[in-house]
Amino acid sequence: MFQKTTEEDFQGMEVWAQHFEAKGFSWDEYLRFSHLFEKDTLVHAPSWDINLASMSEKIRRGSINETLRAVDFALMVGSKELTVHPGQASNPLLKEASLDRLYQSLKEIFEYSYPRGLKISLEIMEKLPLSLVYSTGTAERATRDLFGLFSYTVDAAHCDSEEEIFSLLRTLPEVSKIHISNRWGNRLHTPLFLGDHDFSRILPRLGEMGIPLVVEGLDRDVNFPVLRSNIFFVEEIMKDFRCKTGAGM
Repeated sequence: MFQKTTEEDFQGMEVWAQHFEAKGFSWDEYLRFSHLFEKDTLVHAPSWDINLASMSEKIRRGSINETLRAVDFALMVGSKELTVHPGQASNPLLKEASLDRLYQSLKEIFEYSYPRGLKISLEIMEKLPLSLVYSTGTAERATRDLFGLFSYTVDAAHCDSEEEIFSLLRTLPEVSKIHISNRWGNRLHTPLFLGDHDFSRILPRLGEMGIPLVVEGLDRDVNFPVLRSNIFFVEEIMKDFRCKTGAGM
């Protein structure tokens, strides 16, 4: 991971805490390599089998504990924030009760992370029947008095249109980063060049905003063909943009 980010001249990477358990990664080994390669780290909290809004108290409590453990990991590796999925309703008829549970979970996580100097970045999710946080308005409903104290992660693949991406960037109080990948109908996180969004238009606009971009995708091949094609696409688009504008980015 560190060799690849160095070869491609990335500023850093966002690591998924789930990998450290699922793949047996070592926190200490990661910390050693982060110092050796001098790369910035962002941490994404676990999201498998996690639901901060669950009506089951055991599931909700376990989800909070997993997130607090990710806070400790993020602090250890020098991350300035932790990306958190905001959970979903246990049942479409119980959305209001689920929102109450989600707020209590987020409040506990905030009260643990804030004194330790770690920001929580809530990810704006896709619009599914059980989704609770999928727009600026729903984020405010879920976080209540904490709305302006969190930062937010915008995921382009979760947006139904290109305009929705920029609407979120305008209306959320603080966007700490943007996950960039495409979507093809209901299939999310496709390569940047394959899907409904036109990233040849989107990327130059995002580049002008100065918000960190995280290239998101799944590569099962050790040669990283998806990542390599995404990087080539970004380089070509931004090279053309610089030629047209004279901008140094």
